[in-house]
Amino acid sequence: LWAGTELGLYTSHDRGGTWRRLHLKNLPTVSIHDVLVHPRENDLILGTHGRAIWVFDDATPLQEFDPAVDGQDNLLFNMRRAFRYPSRFTRYGLGDRRHKAPNPPSGALITYYLSEDLEDGENGEESELSANVEAPTASSDETTQERLKVEILDSGGEVIRTLDGETLGRAKGLHRVAWDLAMDGARQRTDEKPEVSEFSGPPRGPWVLPGTYTVRLTVDDEVLEAPVEVGVDPSVDVSLEDLQTQFRVVESLQEKLSVLNDGLRRIDAVSAQLEARRATARHMQQDIPEDLLDALKEYEEGVADLLDRLARADDKPFWSQGPRLSERLRSLAREIDGQFAAPTAAQMEYVAELEEEFAAAVVEINALFSGALPTLNGRMGEHGIPPLLLPVTLEVAGR
Repeated sequence: LWAGTELGLYTSHDRGGTWRRLHLKNLPTVSIHDVLVHPRENDLILGTHGRAIWVFDDATPLQEFDPAVDGQDNLLFNMRRAFRYPSRFTRYGLGDRRHKAPNPPSGALITYYLSEDLEDGENGEESELSANVEAPTASSDETTQERLKVEILDSGGEVIRTLDGETLGRAKGLHRVAWDLAMDGARQRTDEKPEVSEFSGPPRGPWVLPGTYTVRLTVDDEVLEAPVEVGVDPSVDVSLEDLQTQFRVVESLQEKLSVLNDGLRRIDAVSAQLEARRATARHMQQDIPEDLLDALKEYEEGVADLLDRLARADDKPFWSQGPRLSERLRSLAREIDGQFAAPTAAQMEYVAELEEEFAAAVVEINALFSGALPTLNGRMGEHGIPPLLLPVTLEVAGR
């Protein structure tokens, strides 16, 4: 039962026997003049004096959870069906923002309850129907982050997405996080978090196909699971076969991008080692033979040339460089995945072109590791320069 009063919203879980005030992050003490539970979406909609029309998307957690119960365990609440919706970039800037309310997060809304704080400090204060709902607090402590994990599993039990640990609330109380219905993105070239702008979101994998998935919440050694059904916007006319074709193509492009980034990471590691060996030789005031210096220079020039064809240089503005292979793979995957249709004939022709270029790039990267580099290693060892740690060659599935 819900009761709107001049002093806020109250709820009862025992048919009106007892009442408890509902505390939420952005619902302060305001007059509640109207209360509606949407018959289809199960949203809690309030007509207020002070917060206009206020909506809590999918009120299931508030209906299932009674904060008056002592000794409440960790909980993972049931989730309503999530839909993939088409989206497009509109305007940006103040004019498009000042006169609109935020939409609910895209994808599946995952709500969970923690029976105790998983972090210390002021962010770990106890809350009632938590002040942290839809406002999770990040923790920089890696040990703390490892205590809490949210994963998405497909029908075969394989983990296809691990939500960013920094988005998960860790204080005692209710917390909500959204899964955007995408799989994990391609492996990155560096461990640094990629920059996110309003023109491009964070790296992600392909959108998942319609079906039933499992949300797995891990709190220390406790594991909780709940199903979530994913569908497609009912107003979009698209066949499952077309979506499956789209998924296969995007997944293949993402895997190629992962392999390419693995290669770039290894090339970066070799380049850093070479620079360190140069510094070591200078520090020891050790002369390096001219022929070895020439060989090193030739090798580094070959690395620089290959890098220039595989990825944009970080020290140049992006508008001064055309897209390289890694950017083109990423861009094409996004374009194909951004529609509700199978790839077009022109897109498939482009896919074939990039596949040939990718195969040639893998051969060149492996040649860097298995060709001149072992010989250079031996030559450096002859002159007392520590050998390089040689990277393993790239392996491509099906090749």
